[in-house]
Amino acid sequence: MALSAFVLAEYLLQRPPFGGWSDVRAVDLGSGTGVVGIALALAGADVVLTDLPHVTPLTQRNVDANCRQHRCRAQVVDYAWGESLAPLGPKPDLITGADVVYQQEHFEALTDTICRLSDSHTLTYLAFRKRGRREHVFEELLEQRGLAVVTIPKQYLHEEYRDGDYKLLRICKLGP
Repeated sequence: MALSAFVLAEYLLQRPPFGGWSDVRAVDLGSGTGVVGIALALAGADVVLTDLPHVTPLTQRNVDANCRQHRCRAQVVDYAWGESLAPLGPKPDLITGADVVYQQEHFEALTDTICRLSDSHTLTYLAFRKRGRREHVFEELLEQRGLAVVTIPKQYLHEEYRDGDYKLLRICKLGP
């Protein structure tokens, strides 16, 4: 299991970017098992968890198992980066992604999705393990598209993850 999801979920739950979760609409890109999206939904956010069609049945099973007895607002949607945003609903307050920065051939589609999905108030948090697969190219693509990219200092990560090769990015639009 990818630990980046735990890095991201723990960080966001400890430091809610909007002060709380009850009025936050989030889209989790590449949800996989759903760790981040489920954590945010259990905290009170309205979350759309996305992944490719061959993955979302697992995501849905985990949402069902973890959110059944709670008043979670979690919806699982088939979505491939770069496609129409229509299935994702209105633009979110928060975009998340854990371990989505690992194949350079997908950097452009992921960047495009983040740009089109972002509004002036939207914050994006991406966590990944540095694998030496030209991750800096992804950050450069984001900046070229007018997004501000900040690396969260390791001291703000849970102590268990500070010594690893984990990176947490905070991304937002510059200007209108």
